[in-house]
Amino acid sequence: MDWKQAEHLCLEFGTGEAGDASDIYTADMTLVDDEYIHTGPLLGADGHGKVLEAGQLISGYIILKDDTRYYFDSEIVSHDVAQQQTVLRRPDEQELTETRSRKYLRVRAQLELAVKWNNQRFTALTMEISAGGLVFVPEAGLQIQRGDALECWLLIQMKNGAIEHVPLEAIVLSTNGATGDGRRCKIEYTAIASADQQKLIRYCFERQFDFRT
Repeated sequence: MDWKQAEHLCLEFGTGEAGDASDIYTADMTLVDDEYIHTGPLLGADGHGKVLEAGQLISGYIILKDDTRYYFDSEIVSHDVAQQQTVLRRPDEQELTETRSRKYLRVRAQLELAVKWNNQRFTALTMEISAGGLVFVPEAGLQIQRGDALECWLLIQMKNGAIEHVPLEAIVLSTNGATGDGRRCKIEYTAIASADQQKLIRYCFERQFDFRT
């Protein structure tokens, strides 16, 4: 993957307010060498900067001109507040997870999720959900890694009271503890029935409507 095909670097820090996407900061990449990514000021949607610390783990992604996204986990090597410059460890090619950008409404929601991973089964709660992917908090001690395949069963309650069980397969895009409240796993669905995806679309819109009323 040619890093020069992307102009901006996006870093994710936790979840936003109800109904909003994760707290995403963007920066221009000023230099990418064999080991490091150098960036200019890291700014959020409100135009404010982000204070970082060396050694801090982060999740990031870049978007190419054809809308392909490459997700990765990395860490902050240095952050110069005065010069507004940040240096990150450059991930190896095998550490990148490629996915096509899809625009689905994402909402904040705590839903029950059953997961099968490496012949292990566990349950978790989601933090964010959309019709294309979700974020959940795994059990402590589980060494889930970026690129791992998961089989999941999601339990959702519709506004009319109906309980829906949505089976799906997914791939882990990133897993870190950048929020300071434990590890998070961000996953993208790789297999989901069209009817089940429509249920998730309807659920997200219903929940978004509840936030606004």
